[in-house]
Amino acid sequence: MKRDEVRAKLKDVDSEIKKIKATPEVEYVTGGVYVPGVGHMRELVSLQELVKAHAIIIKTKIDLEQSAKELDIELEDSEFEFQNVKISDWEKDIKNRRDEVILENRLSQLEKASAILTKNLSEDDLFEIEMDGISNVLKTV
Repeated sequence: MKRDEVRAKLKDVDSEIKKIKATPEVEYVTGGVYVPGVGHMRELVSLQELVKAHAIIIKTKIDLEQSAKELDIELEDSEFEFQNVKISDWEKDIKNRRDEVILENRLSQLEKASAILTKNLSEDDLFEIEMDGISNVLKTV
């Protein structure tokens, strides 16, 4: 890879890092609720943990639907709850957390790539990048 290509890739990587870091934080309806065997929503840091949490919610939903059916009780899906939170809110929160985990993993990969690219730049390239950054700051003032 040529010098200019390394600088261009670093610029692209750093741009994507900034974009991910600018993503607004999600407010979870289920944020303070502890799921036995899983934890709190923000504590779920892997896709495997999210699958486990989702399985618990889905099993609860199926069990509630089956119980209502056996008792001849007509309930809307929106009435089903797990630990006083609507099942639909759990499902939304799990999907939102999944998206966050994917972004967090992507951010980690990008930060590693940025470090490798930066390590392979010459002193002149690093100086030029720093000066470009200062020029951009002065343009916005």
